[in-house]
Amino acid sequence: MLKGSIQLPGSKSISNRCLVIRALCGDSFDIENLSAAEDTKKMQQLLHTSEAMINAGDSGTVMRFLTAYYAAQDGTRIMNGSSRMQQRPIGPLVEALQKLGANIEYASRNGFPPLRIKGQKLQGNNLSIPGNVSSQFITALLLLSPTFSKDVFTLEINGPIVSKPYIDMTLGLMRNFGVAADWNGELIEVFAGAYSNTNLSNNKYFVEPDWSASAFWYQAALLADEAEIHLPGLKRESFQGDRIVADFFGMLGVKTEYHKDGITISKGKTTIKQCIADFSDVPDIVIPFVFACATAQIQLRANGLYTLRIKESDRIDALVKSLQGLGTENIHPEKDALSFGDTRSIVNTQLFNGWSDHRIIMGLAMTAIRKGEVSISDPSHVNKSYPGFWEDLKQLGFLVSFE
Repeated sequence: MLKGSIQLPGSKSISNRCLVIRALCGDSFDIENLSAAEDTKKMQQLLHTSEAMINAGDSGTVMRFLTAYYAAQDGTRIMNGSSRMQQRPIGPLVEALQKLGANIEYASRNGFPPLRIKGQKLQGNNLSIPGNVSSQFITALLLLSPTFSKDVFTLEINGPIVSKPYIDMTLGLMRNFGVAADWNGELIEVFAGAYSNTNLSNNKYFVEPDWSASAFWYQAALLADEAEIHLPGLKRESFQGDRIVADFFGMLGVKTEYHKDGITISKGKTTIKQCIADFSDVPDIVIPFVFACATAQIQLRANGLYTLRIKESDRIDALVKSLQGLGTENIHPEKDALSFGDTRSIVNTQLFNGWSDHRIIMGLAMTAIRKGEVSISDPSHVNKSYPGFWEDLKQLGFLVSFE
């Protein structure tokens, strides 16, 4: 039986937003349970560096949030990242910032990092951006928006919106720190003002545990013969859209019980043989859900994978190759969808490529519950979001070794 209590890391998404808000806030405040993820450590370091060369590594959040942040700060900086980051588009954010007066140039290839940024005051009352871009572009603009105008800044989002809960999270945090904002239909209105610590108790903000990280324990609960896993601190009423992972895995038979001190997930009866699910709002739970279905021999069609090709890896391609190694058959990748049929009970691959992608690595690791043993390259990349992942696996009885 898979049984125990796992203390999840603080939410990376909330932590990174709070760090930017604190940097823009006239009042200082403490952030408790700040994520220990590499992305968050990098954000914390680079928000206050005096260096002119800013290297975001492979963190899309750091690249996008700091591109906007440094566009409004004095000084000239070069924003760069890893070779993979230089393949990830940033044009829609740069164009939006330029319309607000930002002085940003492409240092190499148009539409992609590296960027040359000369910081100055940004101004503007309205802006329009496509809804199918990364929600991080929209969040980067929103976090700065109270400083753009003397009255109201209006952001019009055109077309279907990808990862909407992440934008809701941003607006919720902004309101917590004293900024008024409304979202009606395609229009977001942010009223001019300064971030403040006046709503905080004892001048402290506590970061919720990471619902995104919980998805891998839901995957484990589904694949185990029996499971009872306690995840302290998670709550139904959360800023995090990934709380819906409980509903996604509930379709597959995983039960969630809510308590005052967190949740308990357990293995129920899995009767479903085929599943269709849309991940437009929650792309970070795709990978554990896909690996869970494939390993549990549940046929799946996953829709709404618009942003997966421009993540830390091309996640659709990485999933296809990983599924082939797990013995999955009839795999059909599309531009923004993935489906597969039957799965054999054998592992075709001895060593899986982790694609230097933290979520691929963690999702593959959990398949060992059914497959017996899984070897994965790039194990240290889990530090990007969940540094304690391997230790937590050991705590619940997994044998983990590194070569």
